[in-house]
Amino acid sequence: MLTRIRNQFGTAGLVVAVVALIAALAGTAFAAAGLNGKQKKEVKKIAKSFAGKPGATGPTGPAGPAGAKGDTGAKGDTGAAGSNGSAGATGATGPTGATGPTGADGLTGFTEVLPEGKTETGAWVASMAKDASDFVPLSFNIPLDTAPAPEFVGEGTSANCPGVVSGVPTAEPGKLCLYSYKVGIGKLEATFLTPTSFGIGSGKSGTVVAFECKDDPCAQIGTWAVTAPVAGP
Repeated sequence: MLTRIRNQFGTAGLVVAVVALIAALAGTAFAAAGLNGKQKKEVKKIAKSFAGKPGATGPTGPAGPAGAKGDTGAKGDTGAAGSNGSAGATGATGPTGATGPTGADGLTGFTEVLPEGKTETGAWVASMAKDASDFVPLSFNIPLDTAPAPEFVGEGTSANCPGVVSGVPTAEPGKLCLYSYKVGIGKLEATFLTPTSFGIGSGKSGTVVAFECKDDPCAQIGTWAVTAPVAGP
């Protein structure tokens, strides 16, 4: 009979049935006194020995729906802007800087006549046979207010013509000076003629120099300078 009961309930089911049966038969005695400590251990031991092994862990369940978005927190108060500081006092004016150097004089623009005491210069060349003559024109870039007094100094100098032929040809105010290079050959004599009437002398805009060759041959080059006259006091 016990075998039929076990086959029907199984080992674990049989144990539970036996325990239930004992509890039912004990009645109020068990209810009043309860299981003692030893009996509790025996029951747990019997139940544990016949208990089945834990089953495998089940699959992870699907994720639950996303929760509702929480309310936005209240915005904090903005602090009050600080006040601007007061403007500082104006500093003292610095000392005046030193005066810069005076600039060089600018170029003189167009003038109708050469200013008083100013000089202009040029060059000339003459070549001829013995006992021949040649005419060499000298034109002033800027005309003079009055015609200058001409003087031919050749390779030398004079009171009116203190310049150097190979350096800076010069002339005193109101004078026209002709200088000759030392590399020339032959001896020349010069006669000044006005460019308009070819009279003796020079004009306001230039002169014509009539050279005569006294040696065979003559070849000379040189420079000239003219300075505008200066009005007296």
